[in-house]
Amino acid sequence: MVFASLTFLLFFLPIVIGSYYLVSPRWRNHLLLVFCLVFYVWGGGLRDLVILLVVATTDFFVARKISTSRTPQRWLIGGLLWNLGILCFFKYAGFWLSIIQGISPGPIVEGLVQQASSIALPLGISFFIFETISYLVDVRRGATRPAKRWIDYAMYLSFFPHLIAGPIYRYSEIVPDLDATRRDYRFKMVRQGLFLFSLGLAKKCLIANPLAQLADKVFALPKPSVIEAWSGALCYSFQIYFDFSGYSTMAIGLGLLLGFHLPQNFNQPYTATSVTDFWRRWHITLSRWFRDYLYIPLGGNRVAPWRTYLNLAVVFLLCGLWHGASVTFLLWGAYHGGLLIFERIFSGHTPKLSVAAPLRRAMTFVLILFGWVLFRASSFHQTMLFWGALCGSSTSSTTDSFLVLLFEDFRLTGSVALASLALLRWDAAWTLIVDADRYAFTKLLVSIGLLALCLLELAAGTFNPFIYYRF
Repeated sequence: MVFASLTFLLFFLPIVIGSYYLVSPRWRNHLLLVFCLVFYVWGGGLRDLVILLVVATTDFFVARKISTSRTPQRWLIGGLLWNLGILCFFKYAGFWLSIIQGISPGPIVEGLVQQASSIALPLGISFFIFETISYLVDVRRGATRPAKRWIDYAMYLSFFPHLIAGPIYRYSEIVPDLDATRRDYRFKMVRQGLFLFSLGLAKKCLIANPLAQLADKVFALPKPSVIEAWSGALCYSFQIYFDFSGYSTMAIGLGLLLGFHLPQNFNQPYTATSVTDFWRRWHITLSRWFRDYLYIPLGGNRVAPWRTYLNLAVVFLLCGLWHGASVTFLLWGAYHGGLLIFERIFSGHTPKLSVAAPLRRAMTFVLILFGWVLFRASSFHQTMLFWGALCGSSTSSTTDSFLVLLFEDFRLTGSVALASLALLRWDAAWTLIVDADRYAFTKLLVSIGLLALCLLELAAGTFNPFIYYRF
């Protein structure tokens, strides 16, 4: 079950909100946990639910041992190996076995590859494993206390607004909201949650989905022309932004509807003036996780320059691998790591004049766009074809379908117009939380209007799954 579906919008969400506010605050956590588990088993199945509950139960007790044992480091290492082992088994076993098969082919390895490829990835495992790792490390560091009740920790891991695709938040961030009797249930907060949820849903249904249609068509071409390559790359760049930021905005809105505060995950990333700045704005909670639990423990930038560059390379190779078990994701991570190393090496030699800011934004966006081609392409060969076309070397004689489709499809034209606003610093989702009291009635009307438009889109069958749904 995903947010942008009629089942969720017309049945699941109204039942959750209605029953949640009807029961006594004393029982709201219990009821909400039941709904979270129902949501998860609906989307992932009974096997995935068992995996989630086993992880939650195991790490609940491991954290308590870390806090009370005389050998906390051993418990921490054991907990880390346990969680990383689960993630690697389900997500990377087939990938590494396929590499072994390429080096040393044989019937045994081939059979193992087939078996590993038939194992479906548990829903949201990349997200909740990272969250439980941060929990164990924070308990060891003394940054948070272990959960007193299993239900609190299970709620933290299985909270359905963020479960499928983040944001990746820390246990310490949810502790103030775990006491159901003290949560903020003011109408202003509920109203703001409704507005953010409808805004995120509109990002997904009205912008990302139509753009995905053209992006899929272009990336299916065997040899795109220059215009087709640029149109496909641009559409995918905005598709992945509005798809993912739309989900995060919906998650934040749903959290507010239930009295929880989820962290910001996007901050106008396509207005970044450097790749370093981009990663401070894109998927903020993931960047923060890699910084605090990998980059800094490796030494960060407090070591020799060559070690800093190595740390960046390791972090972004693993970041690419986190996104998916394929060579293209590894190369995408290496691409961004290389750009960050380049910026760090030459940061002291390039003057940053205020008049050059628009040019720096444009150059950064183009670099990010080239990276998205690598992220989206099915192979490195396809990446090179697209990069060649983007640089003007395509000799394709095919008709440039983008302009034809743009003028024929009103939905696509509108989506392109809305998406282009992202370059003009349009991303109201977070700033409107800060300014929640202004134009309250207008926001309520906008919320209702956006929900109605999205329901019409979904009823027409124009639904695409989230890009990060099975990460």
